[in-house]
Amino acid sequence: MKRLQTEVLDGKELADIKQIFEEKKESQILENELAIITQCHKSSHENALDEIQKISKSTKKTAEIKDKLEKQKEMLSNRSVDLLYRKIPNDGAFCSITVSMLIGSVNLGWVQLLHIFDERKTSGGVLLICIDPKDSSQEYWRHLEKIDNHDDPAVMSNIDMYYDDKRHSLFAVGNTVFIVHPLKKGSLCDYVELVSSLVIDEVPEDSWITSITAHCGNGYPTNEFIISTSCDHSIGKYNVFGCCLDEIEAIDILPSNAVFKVACSGNLFAIIGRDLDEVILIDSNGTVKQFGTLRLPSAMSGMLPMNIIWTGATWLVLYISEGVEKEWKVVNYEKTGKFVKVCDDGTSSNEMDVPLCVTRLGNTGYVTLANAKVLTFQY
Repeated sequence: MKRLQTEVLDGKELADIKQIFEEKKESQILENELAIITQCHKSSHENALDEIQKISKSTKKTAEIKDKLEKQKEMLSNRSVDLLYRKIPNDGAFCSITVSMLIGSVNLGWVQLLHIFDERKTSGGVLLICIDPKDSSQEYWRHLEKIDNHDDPAVMSNIDMYYDDKRHSLFAVGNTVFIVHPLKKGSLCDYVELVSSLVIDEVPEDSWITSITAHCGNGYPTNEFIISTSCDHSIGKYNVFGCCLDEIEAIDILPSNAVFKVACSGNLFAIIGRDLDEVILIDSNGTVKQFGTLRLPSAMSGMLPMNIIWTGATWLVLYISEGVEKEWKVVNYEKTGKFVKVCDDGTSSNEMDVPLCVTRLGNTGYVTLANAKVLTFQY
């Protein structure tokens, strides 16, 4: 009897032990699953924290960049930009602000205007872009001319030479003049066929060409051009073969030793000097002498002449005021220097809408801004 009871108890105990093991095993499985779930939640939480930290860092970085840009914008808005190369002679206007600098523009015809950009720092050359002056976003063609000289200023003529029944644009870098030979298609310049270069040996060492313009013989463009250099008072006349035809010495007339811009009509030259607030007219017929001046009326004083062009009958001069917010005017003068009228004017609120040059065709004038936009006026 006792043996039977013992066997019954042993069987029951064994069953209980077996159940305990089963429950323990099940509990272990549940604990493992719970651990996995907990780890997943923990990882998810950590990932979420990582994402939040990344977003926080990005937000902080964005705020720092925005603050830096605002400070740069404020600094640029308060900076007085030297358009006359007086403080930055080896890189040109706006060199510290823009990498790609618009040098100027010249008219190629009724529906074509040529912009010339200094892209030597970024693309290794000077970029020519032909646009529609009525819509500066309308581009006809572009041409990049590689230039080895990346140090001296690049300047251009706002009037073309005219020979071989074609308009030829001019620009210069250092002691070298570049002549753009267009490929015509009907009345349009279809592309650049060739850009030839002339080294002007008369430019002194460590000097550079500060101004270039097509020579207007008898009032109209020819195959000759006029240059001035950075180290003397002379103005040189050359032909397309690089031969010096004449040299006009103006040391007794110009107080400054550098000519900034030149325009001409036959033997009459209009000169903008570096330190002058008026345009000097020089007659080179025989003895070189001062012929007159192009002055603003007293009510418009305080503006500097920046660009000039001969229209075939009159002068057009672009004036800009000093200071951060610049006022500008395009003024028309008779050949003798008599004031006629203000043809166009405006105000520039920042460096990129400052006018750089004035060009024309017929009785239509064009003002090109630093941002490459073109304004039109009649004179």
